[in-house]
Amino acid sequence: MVTHLDRPPGHSTTAADNLADLASELQASVVGASRAVATMTEANATARRFEVVAEAIDAAALRYWRDLRSYDAIATIRAAACRGAADMRAWQVAVEQSERRCEAPVIGTVDAARAVWRELSPRRPGL
Repeated sequence: MVTHLDRPPGHSTTAADNLADLASELQASVVGASRAVATMTEANATARRFEVVAEAIDAAALRYWRDLRSYDAIATIRAAACRGAADMRAWQVAVEQSERRCEAPVIGTVDAARAVWRELSPRRPGL
């Protein structure tokens, strides 16, 4: 996700700095899921370790929707851009576009995790 690249030089706002921190936290959740997947080497370990993966995916998805894409989060970025110079508006647009590009991978990852849980869950007759 783009947070620093398009920010105009000399423009440091609390909203922009907070956004960068939130993006870093989201990336850390994704790294946590990747590391947990990398530790799964045998089929029976998959079920035990997948809970860690699913928790990291859930944390990343929550951060994405709550901290980056919610009405309040977007309103904060837009307000900061309105208070800043004209080049801050370009930064705000770039950030929102970057956030939208993350939407499909976030949804796809959550859906994939659910599919794995369905595969790992014991089959119950009649359900």
